[in-house]
Amino acid sequence: MSKKSIGDDGVTDSQAGMNHIPDLSENGVSLQPVQARTIALVVAVAFFMQAESQ
Repeated sequence: MSKKSIGDDGVTDSQAGMNHIPDLSENGVSLQPVQARTIALVVAVAFFMQAESQ
């Protein structure tokens, strides 16, 4: 995988994305799988950009 250089951040982002999808469903927000994946991707990219800028 090309994200090995990111280290723990890459793992944390993917885990956070997976955890956020069921959490949104449990909170009563009905999201389609595509929308949930898009949100998770945006969140992961935002974290990655933040880590790169620091």
